[in-house]
Amino acid sequence: VDEKLDASDKEKLKSEIDKVISWLDENQTATKEEYESQQKELEGVANPIMMKFYGAGGAPG
Repeated sequence: VDEKLDASDKEKLKSEIDKVISWLDENQTATKEEYESQQKELEGVANPIMMKFYGAGGAPG
């Protein structure tokens, strides 16, 4: 996995994950809608990166 993701994508993904983890730690009583909003934000960053990863031959055919 590591060699198929470029450094900027890895950093972007790590940064977003760290942000969500911090948010989760600080908002343990958040509503379902707030959790879903955070999930959508993370998916908005992660999905394009994962699509590039799988497009680079990461998925078995």
